[in-house]
Amino acid sequence: GRTSSVLDIRTKEGNLRELKGEASLGIISAQIMLEGPIKKGKSSFLISARRTYLDLFTRAITRSNSEGARSVTYNFYDLTAKANWVLNEKSKLFVSAYSGDDKIGIKFSNELKEPDNYSQNKNDNRLRWGNQLLMLRWNRIWGKNIFSNIIATYTRYHYRTEFLFESTKIQNSDTLNIASFADFRSGIKEYGGILNLDYYLTTRHHLKAGIEGKAYQFSPGISRRTLTDTYIIEEDTSFGSDPIIGFSGAIYAEDEWNVGDKLGVNIGLRANLYHSDQTSFTSLEPRFSMRYLLANATSLKLSGAKMSQFVHQLSNSDAGIPTDLWVPATSIAPIQTSWIGALGLVHTFQQKWEISGEIYYKLMSNLIDYKAGQTFWGDVEDWQEKVEVGGKGEAYGTELFASKKTGATQGWFSYTLSWSNRTFTHLNQGLAYPFKYDNRHNLNVFLWHRFNKKVQLSGVFVFKSGNAVNLAVAKHNLTFPYDETINGWKFGEYRQVDIFPEARNSFRIAPYHRLDLAINFPKEKKWGKRIWSLSIYNLYARKNPYFYFFQDEIVDGKKITRLKQFSLFPIIPSITYKVEF
Repeated sequence: GRTSSVLDIRTKEGNLRELKGEASLGIISAQIMLEGPIKKGKSSFLISARRTYLDLFTRAITRSNSEGARSVTYNFYDLTAKANWVLNEKSKLFVSAYSGDDKIGIKFSNELKEPDNYSQNKNDNRLRWGNQLLMLRWNRIWGKNIFSNIIATYTRYHYRTEFLFESTKIQNSDTLNIASFADFRSGIKEYGGILNLDYYLTTRHHLKAGIEGKAYQFSPGISRRTLTDTYIIEEDTSFGSDPIIGFSGAIYAEDEWNVGDKLGVNIGLRANLYHSDQTSFTSLEPRFSMRYLLANATSLKLSGAKMSQFVHQLSNSDAGIPTDLWVPATSIAPIQTSWIGALGLVHTFQQKWEISGEIYYKLMSNLIDYKAGQTFWGDVEDWQEKVEVGGKGEAYGTELFASKKTGATQGWFSYTLSWSNRTFTHLNQGLAYPFKYDNRHNLNVFLWHRFNKKVQLSGVFVFKSGNAVNLAVAKHNLTFPYDETINGWKFGEYRQVDIFPEARNSFRIAPYHRLDLAINFPKEKKWGKRIWSLSIYNLYARKNPYFYFFQDEIVDGKKITRLKQFSLFPIIPSITYKVEF
């Protein structure tokens, strides 16, 4: 159901025999995990919770660094729970639940003082997103070589942004106060049922098959804008897109076969059906992969697949606060598809080092993007009126990876060199342009060293090229939503329209990079283990850009507009105490 990578996360089962757990308390976060038997040998539970209170520190640090002009808050929580029952020798039942939420608050203000004019602008932006999940799974062994999983799922994704703007303007003895508020909400609810069958012909030959059905409710968004000022009565306008209901079904089969000691192949086929907006789509997805052992420690890997996706990612293309929204495939914006092929080599040294290299090429079709001048805050009511459809995509690159998993020093290194381009008939004069997430270089390094049983040191370095975005090159004053002059004030001059260059996504955000270090002091106790941890996030206090904005300033008596960068987190030291029992 996705044309790109997916992350496979599996929660472990609770301990059926004894109670175990771990807990940590630090300056910026706390977490706890407990697992154990409900009925020994027959049923168990696992529950974990995590919460960060990083906002208490970032608010104070950012206000101090900006003399009160900026403030950043960030916190998140997540809860995970799982229970499993051994019904009999051949049957098990599992129930899993998850809930998580992230919140970011960004405030910034500026003052502009001229001989006869004074203005102050305040911005209060809030972002919130999260997921909830509930799953019921019944595992049944039907025979010596065959078992099944019947799964029922419910998931909910929600996203919300709020923008509050307040402005005070004083000209001579006249004062004008303006406030505006905008609210955007988007979400997806999904209900699903899945039947999977696994059959082992031999220890070398494994067949999989399944069928699934899902129902969706998409809520592309509702916005509200409020405008108040000294002379005009408050106006409140609500608009948005109606919820869209969708259904999907799929049947699939896969054959995984180790033909001999050197060759392993995997051949699969998936048939999809999707229906929404009184329109149905079908797709057939073949997939193939193979592994061939060239020598005792070197393997050649080859893969190819066709994939389709029933939801579209709609990303803002400017340099402002990131907003990635998900909208459904419709008759106007059909399902997107992709073909991808990859070729790689893997080599292992003495069971200690593993290195690999891979090249890949991917073609995509039926992509969407915002029309020129449109954003998710556009004035038209339906998101389908804001987008260009029928786009083509191309992505290719190479990935290198090395890891060491044994010894006193362990770690891994990964580097990706990649390109990702988009082409639309009515955008960028029909020429290819870089996708927002066309990040040319991506480097990740992790090292861990154990000096002795009591001291361990670890470090992480990350580097990623900046996103490709549209950056305005000029502004045009627009009288909106009225044009009236009262006491010398012409209302509407505060509303401006950005003028963008013809070349789409021609501006690059500065690269993102940082270094994190941590030193752990573990000690075995009669009841388990305790660990003191000292860590530093962003050791050299890199000011990584989160978004850009324009700000007017007075320089040598003249008003000029400067491009400003907003960064989230500076250097953050922390100390944590952890116990395992």
